[in-house]
Amino acid sequence: MKRLSISTLLLLLVLLPVFGQKEVFFTNIPKDSIKVESMHGISIGSEIDFLSTIQNLISNDKSYYIPLGISYFNENRVAPTITFMSVVGLSAVFSKSHLYTQQSDGTYYYSFLDPKYTNSYSLQLGAGIEPRWYFGYKRRYEQGKASLNSGWYLSLPVNAGTRLIDTNKNNRSSNYINYVGFGAGLNLGYRRAISKQWFLEGNVSLLGISTALYSINKQLNLYPLYIGYPRGISLSAAYTFK
Repeated sequence: MKRLSISTLLLLLVLLPVFGQKEVFFTNIPKDSIKVESMHGISIGSEIDFLSTIQNLISNDKSYYIPLGISYFNENRVAPTITFMSVVGLSAVFSKSHLYTQQSDGTYYYSFLDPKYTNSYSLQLGAGIEPRWYFGYKRRYEQGKASLNSGWYLSLPVNAGTRLIDTNKNNRSSNYINYVGFGAGLNLGYRRAISKQWFLEGNVSLLGISTALYSINKQLNLYPLYIGYPRGISLSAAYTFK
């Protein structure tokens, strides 16, 4: 299942900049009148973590992590080449990882690696906002290559989410209460229309920060701020109702 999922996503990545809807324009309009589109629809996507995949192959580790998500998005134009996107959706993770044995001295929890593996599943509810700048949009529009806001963009996603289901024993203890996670980042992405209402999209996180609130032993805690770096790519296919 792992190999099939990764192969499928890699194929999508290769095809993303290749296939697209071709347009023919019969009239020219002033540059000032060229604007990105507003739209809403449904998106299905996943991620490829290249760094972890390579590390697992080198170390012959049997662990895997397969995220899948479905969301509703609403993208509104706020300037000629800028949109503001709001998203809400569900994301599931299917994984296989080592078990960790936890012990506590009453103040801290200590984890010890177990050679055994465990299969797990989690489901998360999330929501976010994302301003986007479609740079070079007007030039692409004049070339007939801007359908459904196709092309390169920079975005600043901000999101929050909470786990609804988690079967991974490494992520909880008897005194652990589910957390609410927060994240923000800077993404570079590419969108490609494949029909009048379907498009493919891929992006890489150039910089990301995240943290989370959780409760353990009835005390509210905040995870240390994590600063992320590029590890892989997110891919999605979307249908817009316009």
